[in-house]
Amino acid sequence: MSKPWLYEHLLNRYSPLSRDTRSAVGMGWGEKGHIEIVPGATIQSIELITDITAKTKIKRVSLDLNGSEIVALTGSDLKMLEAYKDAAGEDGRYVINFADMLYRTKNGIRSGELVTLPTDEINLFVELEADATGSAPAPTIRGRTWVTAAQPARYFIPKIYSTNYDASASGDNDLIWKNGSIQRFIRRIHFKTGTISRLAIWRDQKKVHDLRDADNKFDLKRNKLVPQTNYFHFDPTQLGLGLDGLFPTFAREELKFVLNKTSAGSVPMLVEMLEQVQALPVKPQAARTA
Repeated sequence: MSKPWLYEHLLNRYSPLSRDTRSAVGMGWGEKGHIEIVPGATIQSIELITDITAKTKIKRVSLDLNGSEIVALTGSDLKMLEAYKDAAGEDGRYVINFADMLYRTKNGIRSGELVTLPTDEINLFVELEADATGSAPAPTIRGRTWVTAAQPARYFIPKIYSTNYDASASGDNDLIWKNGSIQRFIRRIHFKTGTISRLAIWRDQKKVHDLRDADNKFDLKRNKLVPQTNYFHFDPTQLGLGLDGLFPTFAREELKFVLNKTSAGSVPMLVEMLEQVQALPVKPQAARTA
């Protein structure tokens, strides 16, 4: 006797598999090498296993999807994200997480997964600092992915990128969000400075968030996160529900972040974002019976 409920469960279960990537090419001190990622599966995470224990030697790690950069991180960024989530780490291992195991629902965990299609071209680029001595042996680097089954379409693309805001004075500084859209949602913003005492967010003249630094740190710790020294973390997903916590960037007039700073100076920002790239399918309604 067939069991359609079991078949449906097997199709929708979450059971990632570990796979090694293709071999790294051109990895040397002061060089930019790459790893080709075979497309078709749904990527939950990408891991670099190296003998590079000094995170500052990883100058830049970037992921290109069909010629567009969707992830750009330094070795220090990767270790900061690991420490912020209180995740077990190991010297020489650097992990880019798309799925987020901190979330408490399957849909939340999978909300940032990277769906790849058979026609995609995907490359992970790794740029290393130069060897100051000129005598260090070439580093060893291999790649590993955690993947789930292929999907027929891609509706969202996770993005992680850095940008910079120049706060020209102490006190309040207005950061106008320039690339707001109904399709773009913030997962987290990591402000790389210890000078922010308060963050207020305004959407169309309405205040939607007001966070003092001490209160924000308390909230994050209460939700089992670890605020990092000299960072201000804006994390609307900290309650662990993933999709529910995503912060929309759409505004009819403007989306404004007001940073109250104890001193003037630039504010580097690491942004984790989810961007919708096509409309979600509409489930057809069941036909009415007479």
